[in-house]
Amino acid sequence: MLTAFCGLSAMFLMGSGRASIISDIPTELNNALLDGTSLYAAKAIITASIMMAAGLVLAMLKLPMVGIILVLMSILGALTAIGWADITFLIISCLLVLAMFGKTVVEWTQGGAAPGEK
Repeated sequence: MLTAFCGLSAMFLMGSGRASIISDIPTELNNALLDGTSLYAAKAIITASIMMAAGLVLAMLKLPMVGIILVLMSILGALTAIGWADITFLIISCLLVLAMFGKTVVEWTQGGAAPGEK
């Protein structure tokens, strides 16, 4: 999915000579779905849909939770870098992951059992 998206984006960029076609997608979604009322909501819709699609695929492959979280954080970082996601989403998700796995990491670094081992 990500490879197809990157290829499609490159095709549009090379074909039209515009560099802003990717950054126009949230604006166009805002105009189409929300009648131009909330660009922030349009960015949230795009971010949630991309992350849910990737998370669903990774969960169906039965990958470990830590791997899924790392991939989703990378996707969220990329979406933040291209301007589709707000930096607030990235900060809140990092704090949630820290709250969920903080005790496990502290125990592991202090010489306890590695995560997943007992």
